[in-house]
Amino acid sequence: MEAIELKTATVHLRNDGIMHSHIKEENEMQLEDAIEVVETMRKIGNKQKFSVLIGCGEFALIFMLIIISLPFRLKFFRIMSLLLFG
Repeated sequence: MEAIELKTATVHLRNDGIMHSHIKEENEMQLEDAIEVVETMRKIGNKQKFSVLIGCGEFALIFMLIIISLPFRLKFFRIMSLLLFG
């Protein structure tokens, strides 16, 4: 499938069924950018479940969920699931 170019990332569904999001070099992804990526994944994936691979170029900044409290992480994943799968 063709890659969809967004402001801060490229998104495409690979032949093996893995959704690949690549954050472009020298970008800082904001919440609005992340929502745009998730909405694009949902559109491409036709609301089906899929594995996600996120990569980035040099000097890209990815918000790390590891340092956030568990309740916030659970809320975040619920919101992302709703955005992806309705």
